[in-house]
Amino acid sequence: MNLEVTVSRDYLSPVLADLAQRRGNIQEIQSRQDNKVVIGFVPLAETMGYSTVLRTLTSGSATFALELPNYQAMNPQDQSTLLSQRHGLS
Repeated sequence: MNLEVTVSRDYLSPVLADLAQRRGNIQEIQSRQDNKVVIGFVPLAETMGYSTVLRTLTSGSATFALELPNYQAMNPQDQSTLLSQRHGLS
C-alpha cells in the first residue's frame, strides 16, 4: 500500500520506527508547513490497526492516507507463516 503520513516534527521518530516494524519502505520525507510528510510503502497486512497506533504515538495529531497501487502475491515463506497462524498451528 502506498502510504502518506502527515506528522509534526516532534513525533516523526516514533512514526518512522513504527513503520520500520511494519516492514515499511520510506521513499521520501517532505516538509509541508510545520509538518513532515512521510511517503512510502507498507504491506497491506501490516496496516491493520494502524490508525489506532498512529493516534497513540502522536497524541491524535497525525493523519494518514493509504492507496492500493497494485497487487503482489506473498512470498511462500510469509504465506506459510500466515496460514499457520490463522489455523492455530504455530
